[in-house]
Amino acid sequence: MKGLKQFGAMAMAAALTITMVAPITARADYQDKNYDQQENTYYDVDYKGAYDADGDFQRTSEIITNKVTGDTATYDYTTKKWNGDPDKAQKDYFGNPKKLQVGVKSNFKLTLTANPGESFDGKIKFKSGKANVSIKKVGTYERDVMPGYDSATKQYYFLKDDGSKEYVGDNSSKRTKYSYTYILEGKKPGEAKLQYKINGKKYKIKVTVTNEARPFATVSFAGKSYQMDYNAGATNSNYYAKQSTNKAGNFYTNKKKGKFRVTMNKNYKFIATYVIKDTDYETKTDEDGSYIERKSVKGIDLNGDGDFEDTIDGIEEDSFSDKTFVKYKKKNAKIKLNTSFDEIKTNAAWKVGDDTLKINRTYKGNLAQTEVIVVYQNKLTKAYGMKRFNITYKKNIK
Repeated sequence: MKGLKQFGAMAMAAALTITMVAPITARADYQDKNYDQQENTYYDVDYKGAYDADGDFQRTSEIITNKVTGDTATYDYTTKKWNGDPDKAQKDYFGNPKKLQVGVKSNFKLTLTANPGESFDGKIKFKSGKANVSIKKVGTYERDVMPGYDSATKQYYFLKDDGSKEYVGDNSSKRTKYSYTYILEGKKPGEAKLQYKINGKKYKIKVTVTNEARPFATVSFAGKSYQMDYNAGATNSNYYAKQSTNKAGNFYTNKKKGKFRVTMNKNYKFIATYVIKDTDYETKTDEDGSYIERKSVKGIDLNGDGDFEDTIDGIEEDSFSDKTFVKYKKKNAKIKLNTSFDEIKTNAAWKVGDDTLKINRTYKGNLAQTEVIVVYQNKLTKAYGMKRFNITYKKNIK
């Protein structure tokens, strides 16, 4: 999965009009690939502008919208100024967590930070639940930071981890910032309570250890499961590849359309399903003859603004060339799969000296791919994530 787009060079240079002291990014994330966490989206980026005669996009502005808080900031490429606070719009961390969810026998990486100038020794102790989860400190990071300058308020400030700013009189003093990283491993289902101190103040974390720490409880198309069940004792008898005695599996469906059903686990919220398919073929001609190719498009226009430059729900529009898409806001949506098979059709002739050389070639396969992207939100971390499912339609050969 591609990450969010970086700002253009001009926007990044202009961002220096508000000097930002970047916080240490502190996130909690799963390390077990079976849980398939891909949670790294907090804001959308919408570029405004137009395509020139050469097909290059000329930006006039960009709008950053924080998906969690709704804060926005707009950068004008003409004036080279921000309208709104880009710190707030890009905020991807909302303070040290009060609640966590850890999978049984799964590693969970937790990073806790103190704001600049706050004391923190990194010690965590159990209040309860030591039999449910283990914790080990694996990383220490401390650094000196200087205040930034807010050109809008003409004040110096230290940026806190929750995105707020602590304004100070001048920029003559530095502060030390402490950060610690831990690995939590779930032992058995249940709850644990942890406690630590920052600047003498007590903070608590409630840890829920569960066998259902994945975002999705079930994912299916046309009645067949498209997610493996990794729990002990699971037979996966309804897994879509189990269609015959072929032990290698048959990773396709003969259904052109059907219900795509998603059931989320407790601490996850369904956002949307994107169904992405190939464009149809069209006939092209040149001086030698005719051939076919898929209808050319620069990307998929997820927000309907007429360009293919934006990042919406963590999906980069221009990363999908020659594709179409349909968005569904329901967890249980009836979708149609791609049935446009890979195809070759060429009829050409060209002169080489006194000879005429000809080529006549046709080919049409019987497999067609559909990519289904499910976007969700982690209710505990507030992060948005996605998972991709590839569904192959097979047309039987008669």
